[in-house]
Amino acid sequence: MCYWLQVSASGFFDWRRRPESVTVRRRTQLAGLIEDAFRASDETYGYRRIHAQLNRWGVACGLELVRGIMRELGLQPCQPRPWRAVLTEQDVLDCLRNRIARFKIPRRVFFVDAFPMTGSGKIQKYLLREQAQKE
Repeated sequence: MCYWLQVSASGFFDWRRRPESVTVRRRTQLAGLIEDAFRASDETYGYRRIHAQLNRWGVACGLELVRGIMRELGLQPCQPRPWRAVLTEQDVLDCLRNRIARFKIPRRVFFVDAFPMTGSGKIQKYLLREQAQKE
């Protein structure tokens, strides 16, 4: 192997016996802290937020250093999707039962993606009625 690397055997073994450099120790320590902050955020924080968190903890480090270590560790944030309510016909009827008189509650409820509009911007009610009768 030394022949292939074009180094002397004594030089190779001297290099292997060397203690870790200060930089390597610091990066290892930061890697542990970054991983702790990442796990504490439910794996949603990116490198900017992790950097801010480390600064709050009193750890001095650069933004690009945090970014590089996160890449080395393979930490990719997963942003949660915004919650969207799914509305059903029964949900609408239940809500109306608590708010308006019984005789005003509609028999049927249907949903449309867009209202049919006239050129002046008014809703074309007759087209809505036709859609309701088809369903």
